[in-house]
Amino acid sequence: MLQKHKKTFIDNVYQICLQDMSWQNETKYIILTEILQVHDIKVQTIQCFLFELCNSLTKISLRCGGTKLYMTILRKLNEAEWKEMFGKVIKFVIDRWESEKQ
Repeated sequence: MLQKHKKTFIDNVYQICLQDMSWQNETKYIILTEILQVHDIKVQTIQCFLFELCNSLTKISLRCGGTKLYMTILRKLNEAEWKEMFGKVIKFVIDRWESEKQ
């Protein structure tokens, strides 16, 4: 039972990074990328996480870190998983961009 609920150091760093670091901090994206590359953690499917990741791709200061994190996640997903995970977020982002043009 203890083994089942025991969190590793990497799991703790991952959770702290997600919860306590600002989405405007490129270091957050770098840490998350490194963790996801070396440790098999289920990617958070929280819409806020996915929205912030997509949003980071539009900001010059976050583009590099955001792209690396996105590509790391992309490598772990097949097409169906990507659609399930990113479908609503991408639709929201596209709808928002199109509404700003008008």
